Amino acid sequence: MMKCGRSRWSRRICWWHLLRWSIILRSGTTFMDEGSVPELKKHERIVLELWLEELQDAVFNTEDIVFKIHTEALRDKLDGQICESEKMENIRCSLESYVKQGKIC
Repeated sequence: MMKCGRSRWSRRICWWHLLRWSIILRSGTTFMDEGSVPELKKHERIVLELWLEELQDAVFNTEDIVFKIHTEALRDKLDGQICESEKMENIRCSLESYVKQGKIC
């Protein structure tokens, strides 16, 4: 399974790979859906059907990866917002403390 790093650069590379594979996988399934495959022997058809099943699994796995990346990005964004609100709360508490001590009017 492809692992995506946390840096912006590695995410771009990861998205590039996912996009590329998505295009490749969709073009393969489109080719099969159009029925433009010549008559195949029985064993060739079985191999092709097995390959299509693996292809479908790969597409589902890719969707799972995209979902996980999206979830992680949302989590990072939320963590950043929480961190910012905690910083603001600390600043507010510090200011209130200074006001109570009479250091700030």
